[in-house]
Amino acid sequence: MRELIIDCFAGGGGASVGIEMALGRAVDYAINHDPFAIKMHSRNHPYAYHYTEDIMKVKLKNRLKHGDIVRFMWASPDCTQHSRAKGGKPVEKGLRILPYGVRRLCVQIQDITGSLPEVIIMENVAEIQEWGPLDENNKPIKERKGEDYKKFINSMKALGYEFECRELVAADYGVPTTRKRWFAIFRCDGKPIVWPEPTHNKDGSNGLKKWVPVSTVLNFNDLGKSIFGRKKPLAEKTMKRIAGGMDKFVFNDPNPFMVTVNHGGDNFRGRALISQYLQ
Repeated sequence: MRELIIDCFAGGGGASVGIEMALGRAVDYAINHDPFAIKMHSRNHPYAYHYTEDIMKVKLKNRLKHGDIVRFMWASPDCTQHSRAKGGKPVEKGLRILPYGVRRLCVQIQDITGSLPEVIIMENVAEIQEWGPLDENNKPIKERKGEDYKKFINSMKALGYEFECRELVAADYGVPTTRKRWFAIFRCDGKPIVWPEPTHNKDGSNGLKKWVPVSTVLNFNDLGKSIFGRKKPLAEKTMKRIAGGMDKFVFNDPNPFMVTVNHGGDNFRGRALISQYLQ
């Protein structure tokens, strides 16, 4: 009997690093459709078996056998088709149904090994909970938001999984970003679902540590290219988000986040950005 770990949307290997840190061992199988992502993952995790396959088509029967137990499976499907940051662009249906690739793998693993993956953690943008049918223009139907999400969750429960989900902020666990994400735990090994307790908060109150500032992990020796003077301007909504961030974290913050550059004062172009997009 082998006990296995699978990273379903492996990318370059970030989640696999976290899994190894948490569980003390490397992932056994990594799946991703992008050959460049798999190439990077194989560099970072040379002991894993790599599938350069579409999650909706991959077949594991050549590697798994009856009696194997998949102790843990991680799945972070493409989130762009659920995120509000996508704006008003039409939705790509093929990417929107990727969570069902997780269910497909569960059924396939059960057919081969005789048992379901015991613990699955999924991660996505919080808006996945609004996943619902699309209209003729591939735009979400507001009145039916959440229908497809509920169908997916119920389909996982029907396999025999207990389910819980939460929206978690990475900064509350010592990561230097305030990104909020939906996390779901599916478990079928008879043990309770347990969530980690926060170790940090914004102001370091109630015995917790203060959020770790992003400045601690930025490389200020490489400031990249300015958003000003681009050949193709950024989208207006993107510019509004940038302006909002500058207004909140620089101009109206008692402890502003500042990086020394070769311009400043009242003529600093950031102020023009604020004036243009936050009026």
